[in-house]
Amino acid sequence: MSTRSPIEAIHQEVLTNILNQPLGLPVEHAPTSGAYVPQFPPPSTVADLALPPALLTRITDRIMRAAFQDQFRIVLSQDPTPSQAASSTHTPSSAASVSRAARAPLPPNIKVVQSVVSSTDPIHSWREVRPACRGFRPGLLLSGARVEDPQAQGATEREAAAALWINRRLAFDGLLRTLAHVLALLETHGVVPGTQGTIAALTRAGFPVDLLDFIVPAASPQHESCGPDHALSIIRQIAALVMASGPERADLSGYQFRFRCTSQHFVAATDAGEHDASRLRLQLTRGDHWMGPGSGDNLDLVHALLHHLPGVPVLASIQSHHIEILLDNLPAWNPPGDREITLIAEPLPVSQWARDNAWPGVAFLPDVHPVGHGQAAAQMRQHRAALSPRFASRGDDGSVFVPGENALLRSLPASGIELVHSPLMFQGGNIVLVPDPLDEVLPAQDRRSRLLLIGEAEIARNVALGLTPAEAADALRIEFGAQRAAILPSVSYHLDYELSIRVLSRDSPLGHHVVAFVNDSHAAVRIIIECALNVLETRHILPRSRAKPARQMLRAAKWPELIDLMQGTLLFPNLVKGNNAVVFSSSFARHFSDGPGDNGVGNLYAFLLAFDLMTAWQELPNEAGMMAFGQAVIQGIRRRDADRAALHQQLRDLGFVVVPVPSTADAERGINSINGVHLSDRYLMPTWGGMYGPLDDAAEATFRQTLGPRISIQKIPSAESQRRSGAVHCSTGLWCD
Repeated sequence: MSTRSPIEAIHQEVLTNILNQPLGLPVEHAPTSGAYVPQFPPPSTVADLALPPALLTRITDRIMRAAFQDQFRIVLSQDPTPSQAASSTHTPSSAASVSRAARAPLPPNIKVVQSVVSSTDPIHSWREVRPACRGFRPGLLLSGARVEDPQAQGATEREAAAALWINRRLAFDGLLRTLAHVLALLETHGVVPGTQGTIAALTRAGFPVDLLDFIVPAASPQHESCGPDHALSIIRQIAALVMASGPERADLSGYQFRFRCTSQHFVAATDAGEHDASRLRLQLTRGDHWMGPGSGDNLDLVHALLHHLPGVPVLASIQSHHIEILLDNLPAWNPPGDREITLIAEPLPVSQWARDNAWPGVAFLPDVHPVGHGQAAAQMRQHRAALSPRFASRGDDGSVFVPGENALLRSLPASGIELVHSPLMFQGGNIVLVPDPLDEVLPAQDRRSRLLLIGEAEIARNVALGLTPAEAADALRIEFGAQRAAILPSVSYHLDYELSIRVLSRDSPLGHHVVAFVNDSHAAVRIIIECALNVLETRHILPRSRAKPARQMLRAAKWPELIDLMQGTLLFPNLVKGNNAVVFSSSFARHFSDGPGDNGVGNLYAFLLAFDLMTAWQELPNEAGMMAFGQAVIQGIRRRDADRAALHQQLRDLGFVVVPVPSTADAERGINSINGVHLSDRYLMPTWGGMYGPLDDAAEATFRQTLGPRISIQKIPSAESQRRSGAVHCSTGLWCD
């Protein structure tokens, strides 16, 4: 029997912890009354979601890096960290209250509307949790329950065996085989298969009954429509097979999952710079800055977007108790003009990440108008629309239901956005819809195809619903209206942190191609370290006698020597003892700030990340003597680098021209310049600013060199936003002309 090495044991421990996370609340924390959690006993865990090994390895590596940083790469400070401040609740000051009383009436182009979510809506009592009910689907188009609340629909103990089977086997066995077993279990409990009682029992047990609408006999016509009793008909047919042969031996090969788009009238917007912006959707976490202007927080980012998109109407969601302080600050962040701004006051917390919960597009819907003599005519007109997932979520180790992100979607139709509620799971930042690069070589009149790039976690979300990976990829392709789809690895987290797609015109320096801008972390690390050396030398923290040879080592790529010098001169001397950890002093972190709005702690973290990346890229002589935790983290970084190189090659194979940009993608500590927005005449580029301004400049130069003089590069401050794992693309929903 082989024994695991210490490194393997650490990796396995973290992996086991991931797989043991509960779906729903743990039993000991489940409420006995009051707050509802989307869960039906018995509990299940992430292990029941059948996450693929490659994705689990990437998730494990990310968690280990974060744990290492939290233990060995932190600053001892009384000041709030970015994550603490981001979640704190703002209490308006008395000065704000005075200004509120004296505030002039809102101009007619700015209006505040209340959410359509009522104070008695069940969503107020829902928790942020991975739903244990696999068929969970909150009602978006109508307030109240649809198929989302098995407890509210009278689930009884007789469905317990069926619920257990669904939770444990759906992701592994698929919709049909699971249905066969559950029908057998329900028949044992007195439910007659093939009746309306079967539908109710399946729903209460947590089976995704709505997906049965896409199960059809394999021999049926390709585009045959399904009637209202289709699911019941399929249940009857499967039940007959089960009664004849048993659930395990029933021959289900005569049926297939054949997805149909939720709305034939909806066309999802591509995201590659072909159009101009016509409406901007934002989500605001608060009404003021948490550190002050210039930090690149949510409000800074919004201010810059409004400045660079003059006249574009804005629809912004914000939690209601932040509205007044936002209006107090309105003159400071809203450029003058008559732009239409609609603020929706929501009852639940709102995150910054508008990209994830709704994909922009248009819907071609009939407008009926009278034509005289009591007759009417219908004319198809284009309306702004958005495609929402089965439920808005976060995380990739199981989909965590976020109540506020789902609640705010209900207000979009009242604000002029037609909502299309998909039965599929997705997070918008992990989906990229672009013109197919293989199609772009054709004459303009022959270009029709679109390519959907799908992050692997989005496939896993739908496998948890009982789809195979191939069925999930094809269903997403159809839902987004693409002709081709490709599954890409979740190298960092979301695809929009790893690549940015642009269709180049024929007069661009590269000619007519579809370009994929990607992270060049090696170039970024060099610039980050050089910036730090310059600042620390200027502030007399690093003696010139050490700074000069350090620069020479950096330029000559003498990494082991540079690592030794930096450890002995910069890192070790500035360590202090903290609570159960060795940390860096706050006085050391202050040297990394260029002034108000430039977060010294955040800048130090970016430098420490660059140091760790540089360390992982070398085979160091003393590596075998490092602690196992450090070695495990280094191996994880190397695996990610290999994944990133494979991603770049996959993009080339798909037909993209790959352009590396000095940029990193490392959750709260990376500096990313490709999570931006491409419009027809500009690129809205996220920037960090402060002491790392040269990195912004290097990224901008790469974009300018590739895009040519016709495309302007407009900088959007987003450092504080990036310290919360997002930037410009993550924060925006854009409708384009």
